[in-house]
Amino acid sequence: MIAWRCAPFAALTTDELYRILALRQAVFVVEQTCPYLDADGRDRDASHLWTDAADGTRALACARLFAPGARYAEAGIGRVATAAEARRT
Repeated sequence: MIAWRCAPFAALTTDELYRILALRQAVFVVEQTCPYLDADGRDRDASHLWTDAADGTRALACARLFAPGARYAEAGIGRVATAAEARRT
């Protein structure tokens, strides 16, 4: 069973943040060959939704969730990433 977790930036542990950022880099920078600055300063304004692999060593999927007014007038979702091995599951 997949266990989704959601936490504001300040509540993330160092390990949780590392797993989320590693997944985003693997998908956006390496797989999609789209070099850009992932650390855009917006992570602090977002809640982070993610799920880890069963062994807890890596994130399988993640997204940033913005409350209304945090980035746009309405709520927003960004930096949605899914590890290749978790897609279509």
